[in-house]
Amino acid sequence: MEARQLISGIEAGDLGTIAQALQAGGPSITTTRKTVTLQVNLNGRVESDTVSAEPALLLAIRTASVDILRLLLDAGCDPNCRTEWMVAFPHAKWSQHDWEKLRWTTYTYSSPLEFALVRSPLYFNKSGAEIVITDPATAEDVSDFYNLSPSVQIVEMLLSAGARFGDAEMKRARELRDGRDRFGQQFPPNDIFLRLLKSRPGQFRPESNAMAKGGGSPGNVAGHQRARNGSTGSDDMMNGGGNQSLRQLHAQELARVAAKLTEQLRINDDLRNELQKRQPRSGSRDSGLSEGSGTIERYRQRISDLERDRQHLAIQAARVPELERERQHLSTQLAAKTVSAEQEKAKLERRALLAEESRGAVTAQAARVPELERENGRLLSRIAELEREKQHFISREGSTAQLEVEKRELIGRIADLDLARQTLQTDKMTGDARLAVEQSKVAQLERELSTERNNSNQLRQQIAAERLIVSQAQQKLSSEHTQWVQFAQEASADRNRLAELEQARMADRNQIALLEEKIITQRAQLERLSQVERDLAGERARAAALEKEARDAQGTISALKERISGSGGGGTTGRPLPLPPGIPTSAPRANATNGATPSSPTSLSDPAPRTKPIKKHMFVITPYTAQDVDELSLTVGEQVWVAYVFPDDWAQGVNSRSRSGVFPLVCLADSKDPPNHFPAISGRTSSIRNKNPPTTTTIGVPGNSIGGTTTSDYRPYGVRLGGALETRPLTSLEPHSQAISEVDSQTLPFGGNSVFGARLFGLSSPSS
Repeated sequence: MEARQLISGIEAGDLGTIAQALQAGGPSITTTRKTVTLQVNLNGRVESDTVSAEPALLLAIRTASVDILRLLLDAGCDPNCRTEWMVAFPHAKWSQHDWEKLRWTTYTYSSPLEFALVRSPLYFNKSGAEIVITDPATAEDVSDFYNLSPSVQIVEMLLSAGARFGDAEMKRARELRDGRDRFGQQFPPNDIFLRLLKSRPGQFRPESNAMAKGGGSPGNVAGHQRARNGSTGSDDMMNGGGNQSLRQLHAQELARVAAKLTEQLRINDDLRNELQKRQPRSGSRDSGLSEGSGTIERYRQRISDLERDRQHLAIQAARVPELERERQHLSTQLAAKTVSAEQEKAKLERRALLAEESRGAVTAQAARVPELERENGRLLSRIAELEREKQHFISREGSTAQLEVEKRELIGRIADLDLARQTLQTDKMTGDARLAVEQSKVAQLERELSTERNNSNQLRQQIAAERLIVSQAQQKLSSEHTQWVQFAQEASADRNRLAELEQARMADRNQIALLEEKIITQRAQLERLSQVERDLAGERARAAALEKEARDAQGTISALKERISGSGGGGTTGRPLPLPPGIPTSAPRANATNGATPSSPTSLSDPAPRTKPIKKHMFVITPYTAQDVDELSLTVGEQVWVAYVFPDDWAQGVNSRSRSGVFPLVCLADSKDPPNHFPAISGRTSSIRNKNPPTTTTIGVPGNSIGGTTTSDYRPYGVRLGGALETRPLTSLEPHSQAISEVDSQTLPFGGNSVFGARLFGLSSPSS
């Protein structure tokens, strides 16, 4: 995997580049980071330092791209890795102390999940996989500014990938729920992140040492200034514990202001917001804010200046121990150089004295003095030997020339020794000059040390004054916080009242919607009942016509009886004449179509004996599309009122939209749960006897009767077995009739009114 290609693709949001980098393979995605190289020129010497910066997973979370994060997690990126990065610390003029102690700022979070829950502005390194920064003087030279906001999809994806959370993440989620962070910055509250964490208790990570999990504390380690942004709360996941007060948070932040320079802008904005929210002691809020706007701006500018001065003083104060150590080091060096110069001076004096006394061979270097002494001794011995030889050669003839040569050699050597002595004296004078220069440097260092001491005292005084100003600012913040708490309480009460009113309004809307639905349902039922009433009126008219026909038939029978009686008196055998073919002796003739046999009398609206009443609500578990005009289409989950069932497993009923018809019973069940298997739908046989809905029954007279035709299996009203036709007026309907059972007072489908149904169909009084 090409780390440079992966980092560039994430920052550019290019999914194709990211996929290519992941397919190439290589180092672990979890350890893939940007690299930043800082180069600073210090007095002609270039210092360089290279560190690892933002990891790939952090950059993906910062982009808020679900697709990029999914690619990294699917490729094996660890969602529980430690999240930290370094940003170079700018200086207008770099010094050795700045390079050694204040060249990096470190941001640390306990996990990528905590970073995903951050809602605040943060500084990141410049774009690019490998960045080189040279002599940075301002924040724009080293970093880019991002305003972070948490994403629900990003947090859900990290949790789904196995991200664990602890006190730091829970504290971030509570801040989002409360709509206020630890510095008092306010934003719209959102409790969905806290609910997401609480919904996964198995991923909670207990933390015995929050400092080890939540990031480093402020301080300087190996030239890195660590700005602690991680959470170190000890509250547990369920009860939340107690949050620190705003005043304590401000006090902690002001105490760490020297190490957290990147947070100063946020603190200044917080102070400005707090001052703007103050309630004036006189006048209304609007007039007070208008009058205090100038004061607020001056306070903001003054605080900004104080923060800059304080940062400078903090840096200078941090240099005081270093300057003290440098002074001690310079004093030690001065003393050592003074002693060395004195020793060198004494050594040079001894060299000159030895050169004058020994007249020996002395070199220009002080390290050869013992050798020169030994050489001088040897020369003296040689001179003595030569003197003895001279005496010996004097005694000989012809030795004068040789002695003269040796004498000249000795004189030359003595001249060389004199030259060496002069060179040694020259070196002594040079050493004295160098000693004077070193003494002047020591005096200059002492003057600089005195100046630094004075500057240090001034810095201490300025720091004390700034601490007094900060203390006064803290007192003002405390009073402003008290007023802010009062405003917050009032706002909370207003929000609660508004929420109650909103809930009441929503309840009223829901009630109105329910009433509207109920009105629509009742209207449909009224239309249904009106149709049934019209059908019943038609049946009553038919019954009246049948009664009239029955009375006519009875008159005809009476006339026939009289004729038969008259014929008997005229001398017949006394055997009665047979009745006409259309009039049975004991019961009406069965329908020629279906061949049914006579049975006991039934009421007007009773269905054929082959139907079976059910009268209950059922649910559609299999959809069905109507294939005929009298059939009813079914939708899964729909509720249907089943009136009765035919022998061919088809049923008649009404759906929730007040539409009636015939449908297969296998498509319904008593519950909405889907069955393990779906039986086949049988063909229609007995259910196709009438194309009209079963709620409107057609009644006809028996076949071959006077003036009537057979249209169904029902018998006409008033027929009974064992005698002649007998009629009675249709003044009331039996409560067990099929038509009335459709709107029975106790079983009206979908919430029908029993009293209304009884009155509508005249169940209580013959006058209806």
